[in-house]
Amino acid sequence: EAVSSGVTPADATAEQFRRDVAYAHSWFRNITHDIFG
Repeated sequence: EAVSSGVTPADATAEQFRRDVAYAHSWFRNITHDIFG
């Protein structure tokens, strides 16, 4: 079972959107670092 799908519901609060944006940025930094070092 997935902990987070990364898809914010349309009726999410501003805080939920903020957390998803932070998660996306963190994911991108981490995957880029893992691939390219």
